[in-house]
Amino acid sequence: MEGNVLIESKSCKTLKRIIIISSIVMLVVSIILLIAGISYGKSGWADFAHYYCDHIYHQGDWWYECYYCGEWFSETKISSHFLNSHGDKAGSSIVNFGGPFIFFHWVTLLSAGILLLTFCLLSRCKVSVTDKNVYGKTFWGKKVVLPLYMVSAYSTSKIYSVLSIATSSGYIKFPCIGNREEIANVLQQLINERQLNTENQENEKPKQANSNNLDDLIKLKSLLDSGIITQEEFDKKKKDLLG
Repeated sequence: MEGNVLIESKSCKTLKRIIIISSIVMLVVSIILLIAGISYGKSGWADFAHYYCDHIYHQGDWWYECYYCGEWFSETKISSHFLNSHGDKAGSSIVNFGGPFIFFHWVTLLSAGILLLTFCLLSRCKVSVTDKNVYGKTFWGKKVVLPLYMVSAYSTSKIYSVLSIATSSGYIKFPCIGNREEIANVLQQLINERQLNTENQENEKPKQANSNNLDDLIKLKSLLDSGIITQEEFDKKKKDLLG
């Protein structure tokens, strides 16, 4: 890293904490939905047998005729018979009766995985400012080196704790930067110093030009006194030098 390090970024702990808590909540919800889907699916087959299969009351128990094979089973065995023998014909109990729970189980599980992946990617984002360059790593792991003379502006955002640095090619964003305001202040100081140096250099140019013109006039005067050039030539050159 070239130059003296002025400030380094710190990860936004608040944003990371929110992501971790949200992912844990979604994992718990997905487990609850899975259990509910399985339970509701199994009870769904019993309801299916109660309402759609022929049944009789015999010897103190209800007996049900299988919808597919015609065999008779007691109430306690009809559900397991459907699951074990005819799941391939009618589909599993989970798909037929617990489908909505299972669907949202996968949705919440996928969302939790995306949040955990986002957490890992945000943990890699960082920015370091030296007296010569700005070094950083973006959300997707891309390393960037920005010379200070290319940095034209900056901005900060509370949403996702983003620090944006503007160059001639556009904005480069670094999310999850906890001390983004401190880095912005350092960048502002460096930009002000660069502008001040540029103004000083521009102010020194007329002074140097005037000094050079005065030397040329002295030389021309000596040439005039020596008779090498005429008065008209001297006046013309003098006019050109003085603009």
